[in-house]
Amino acid sequence: MAEACNRATSPTRSPAHDITLLIGCSDYDPKQAATEIRAMLARGVDALAILGEVAEPGLLDLIRSRRVPYLLTYGFTPNSIHPSVGFDNRAAFHVITRHLLALGHTAIGLILQPTVNNERVTARLAGMRDALAEDGLGLRLNICVRVNMELLRDGEDLGRCSPILSGSQPR
Repeated sequence: MAEACNRATSPTRSPAHDITLLIGCSDYDPKQAATEIRAMLARGVDALAILGEVAEPGLLDLIRSRRVPYLLTYGFTPNSIHPSVGFDNRAAFHVITRHLLALGHTAIGLILQPTVNNERVTARLAGMRDALAEDGLGLRLNICVRVNMELLRDGEDLGRCSPILSGSQPR
């Protein structure tokens, strides 16, 4: 996250730019995300980039009523009235899984973040399940591990992934 923030602010660091970047991190908690968005609106932000969907009813309407430009990122909802930059996670994981099946793989391991309050991961999992079902297969939970990505990056959750990465899971 620190590297992403650094890259996002690097073009604004010259004296010619008068930009302050406010970043909220809600850890997939929709109430916390709503609190952070409201706090940013109260501070008079010029625009919002919001990662994922907004769960709290009326919050996007509030943003629109304040005439604050906003963009939903990393997700895509067909026919949505809200501007977004992202992709259809369900369709993407369907394509990925179909590709793996076409290569002859049937025991496909999956390392993913928790699905609670994360519509992107839920959609990815659904796309994978859809593709497997087309071949009469199901998701084998013994080769599906949910991890905290921050802990995984730091090596703390890596042990939980080792059986999948080594191929030692039962078939």
